[in-house]
Amino acid sequence: MSDQYEMFQVITGLAGTKAVPVDRNVIIVANKAQPTSQRAAIKAFPRSGTKRQKIYNAIRLFKGLTDEEIERTLEMSGNTVRPSRVSLVRDGLVMDSGQTRQTVSGNDAIVWVVC
Repeated sequence: MSDQYEMFQVITGLAGTKAVPVDRNVIIVANKAQPTSQRAAIKAFPRSGTKRQKIYNAIRLFKGLTDEEIERTLEMSGNTVRPSRVSLVRDGLVMDSGQTRQTVSGNDAIVWVVC
């Protein structure tokens, strides 16, 4: 059982097939999240698709980025980048490249690429 739930827009295409657009609105919130965190996530829901699209485009443009590189490139906080990138991974739009690059602090970070 997952300790998170997702809120998203369901998109249905031709013949009832489910399409997963890059810019779909989605949030991921831990079930045990504080009420303030839950309210913040719900408030961010209408803008989440735009953020996903920007992150996806940056990863595609640079042919792979770490979360930290996405943060710096798009001037977004890690608290915005990580959940949006996770939702792209879950949708099968972005994946682990199998490569790593060092962060500013010298730690290894996964390089994410478009599928």
